[in-house]
Amino acid sequence: MGRNKKIADTELLVIARQIFSEQGHAASTRDIAHASGISQAALYQRFGSKDELFFRAMVPEVPDLESFIGPYAPNDPFEDLLAIAERLAGYLRTFMPILLKVLAFPDVGVERLQAWHDRLPFKPIADALTERFQSLQKDGFIADGNPHASAVTLMSLVHSLAFFEMLTASHDRPSRQLDLRALLRVLWEGLSA
Repeated sequence: MGRNKKIADTELLVIARQIFSEQGHAASTRDIAHASGISQAALYQRFGSKDELFFRAMVPEVPDLESFIGPYAPNDPFEDLLAIAERLAGYLRTFMPILLKVLAFPDVGVERLQAWHDRLPFKPIADALTERFQSLQKDGFIADGNPHASAVTLMSLVHSLAFFEMLTASHDRPSRQLDLRALLRVLWEGLSA
């Protein structure tokens, strides 16, 4: 009979994500196993290879979507969307370093990158945002249109901003909230037209 796991896979992946985030793919499985309180053999037994462990670990957890999206019936729909966009920006700012580590993986390849991307929590986020845009549209806060396209547009806008901030180190600027507000205002004007 096998031994009981000393640590759940989800906990182990959090530890591995932290180590890989700091050191990249070159991180030692010995260090990950030690930090997790298991043997390297047990680590390989669970994940098969270092590469599989890396790609599984580098998938951020899905945020609590109820808190992430927030309650409906906004007093000010624009401010509601801005609050959602700010939470999304915070989430994506923590994701960007993970993305860079994955892109720096030796010979990442398109197929492996697509398989990794399929595990990312963007679909549930897009689905929750789509529901919000459907409600805003149904209640007359925004013009009729494609709620899913609106959700993806908002996500793309915030993703691009987080990526731009990372590349330009502008995430340290105190005006980043103003930048997000200004960008969202452009989107909002299109939605409410």
